[in-house]
Amino acid sequence: MAFDEPDTHLDYKSQRAIFDVIRRFTDFPAIQVIVCTHSLNFIERVPINQIVYYSLNALTRQTRTEILAATDHETVDLFMYEISKNMGLKNSVMLHERCFLAVEGSTEVNALPVLFHKYFNMALQAAGICLVNGHNNYGARMLTKFLNANRRQVLFLVDTDSKSSNGKCYFTSAAFKADGIDESTQVHYVGIKEFEDAFDDEVWARVANLNYQKSSGGAWTAHEFNAIRSKPKFSEELVEILKRECGLAYEPSKTDLGYQLAQCVSKTEIPPAVVKCLEEAYRRANALP
Repeated sequence: MAFDEPDTHLDYKSQRAIFDVIRRFTDFPAIQVIVCTHSLNFIERVPINQIVYYSLNALTRQTRTEILAATDHETVDLFMYEISKNMGLKNSVMLHERCFLAVEGSTEVNALPVLFHKYFNMALQAAGICLVNGHNNYGARMLTKFLNANRRQVLFLVDTDSKSSNGKCYFTSAAFKADGIDESTQVHYVGIKEFEDAFDDEVWARVANLNYQKSSGGAWTAHEFNAIRSKPKFSEELVEILKRECGLAYEPSKTDLGYQLAQCVSKTEIPPAVVKCLEEAYRRANALP
């Protein structure tokens, strides 16, 4: 059974209804259903590996056919039942976004959109870049492996200390090699150890003075943040000193710190490693196919 644009001009409720009707046809034995559609509502409702994607090559003016499929059952299962649900990446994003930038945590996820806008004067999404929050977990690694295997432009911005994480991180040199990621061209390392320590002491003093007033009423100084750089983990000490000096009953979240940090940084204060990564993401997202 073949359907050509079956939900054209229908409202959303009716689109869902006709999808359910078509789906029920697939329950009958010996019936195969093919749907030709531009409808994102249809596209989002089926497994990604059941979509045949047709696009026009801008240079050759020829039609290109593509099926996003995993190379092993483990990836299929993770993608279908965990990655797509938990990470919120829709089929339309997987098919249409031009570059995927994977990061390790919430600080980067909340800082990079602001930093990108300051540097390029446009939003990440407008530039065709999808930010992937790795949460430093196995599912995120499988997602980036899946995207890379299907010839999507994938970049990574990861903490420098992940190189020597001793198995504590999923974005490591060994993992990149095993997943077919070219570390020399696709991976950008940031900071002496991590993303947070890549920013100057003056920047962190500015963040603290604007958002975390001391209980004593005094002003934060760059020297206070420089003093914690000798500690094993700058980001952990950063959270601890803010909590202690402000008399907070809770730790400042990395989500808040990422956004506050980006708000306080000028274009010229963005670390070179971050700038290089953002420039590469923009270049890949906006290169002609």
